Amino acid sequence: MATAVPNPNVLPAGRVLIVDDDDVVRVTTQAALNARGFDTVAVSSGAEALAYLARDTPALLLLDLNMDDMSGWEVMSEIDRNPRLRGMKTVIVSGEQSPKVPRRFYYMKKPFKLEQLFALLAG
Repeated sequence: MATAVPNPNVLPAGRVLIVDDDDVVRVTTQAALNARGFDTVAVSSGAEALAYLARDTPALLLLDLNMDDMSGWEVMSEIDRNPRLRGMKTVIVSGEQSPKVPRRFYYMKKPFKLEQLFALLAG
């Protein structure tokens, strides 16, 4: 009997952590994901993200790279130090033209269309 191979592009059941200091992007993304039935938590800084990640491991992290208090790069560095978080599915969002995002992360350029995000989540 063949064993099904999980599709790494399909979001496992669980919470989505949205980290973005842009209020419009954060609130709009959270509302759209909630409307599609996703369980979300949204925070506006890297420090808030790390505080949340100290308590819980979401199924997906949607992480802005350019934030005022702490960059997404710094958040990712902290995540890499924690074995519990290393395998967490992460989508990097940024207005940068071509950031060098490690292959283990997904990347979406800002501004992104919500359909792009939903397509990524659906696999």
